[in-house]
Amino acid sequence: MKTSLVVRVVLILCVLLSFSFGSHAANPTILGQANFDLMEMDFSERMDTLLGQTDHYRVAIPDGPAAMAYNFIVRRKQDRDIRVSFGRLDVSRYRYEFKATPGHDLIGVAISFVTSQDLRAQVVGEIDRHPGYRKVPIDPMPGYPSLYRWESKDRIIQLAFATHEKDNVYSIAIVDRRYDCPAFPLERVFVGEDICLKTYARARR
Repeated sequence: MKTSLVVRVVLILCVLLSFSFGSHAANPTILGQANFDLMEMDFSERMDTLLGQTDHYRVAIPDGPAAMAYNFIVRRKQDRDIRVSFGRLDVSRYRYEFKATPGHDLIGVAISFVTSQDLRAQVVGEIDRHPGYRKVPIDPMPGYPSLYRWESKDRIIQLAFATHEKDNVYSIAIVDRRYDCPAFPLERVFVGEDICLKTYARARR
């Protein structure tokens, strides 16, 4: 009798776990069809498809007479119904820029916002709940924003945090590691983010 009960409990747990892991909705191929979770990007997204039905503009990142990459920016006032999140944190109303090659291949995304709320624990929690990320200790820089960095086999996530009077200033970058430094000049694509750690440094253990 006890053995039968244990088996039933195990089977129920297996079904619940299977449902939990399988219930995550995939990102839409076109922005605006459903919520787009930036944490779930797989970098197969192409800007001409993803932004195909949005009001957006692009800004060239020059490399001499040609563009080495582009910033793609959604006009949020015209596309208020578009939902974008960083995990469970809604960032739809904040500024987010998709970075892509001239061929429209996604390099990464930058999110920036200012709020009176201290959301550091929530941002860090969204990253920590995803397996495969390794937190990289960064030496603090007096007078500079606090920098937090995570790396996985295929991406980098970096959070810069600073305070200004009563406001909290956040800058989050998610980068495809195929474009990692020094092979690709990320510091020119993610301006001010120090993705290549030229100002900050990994902490010595």
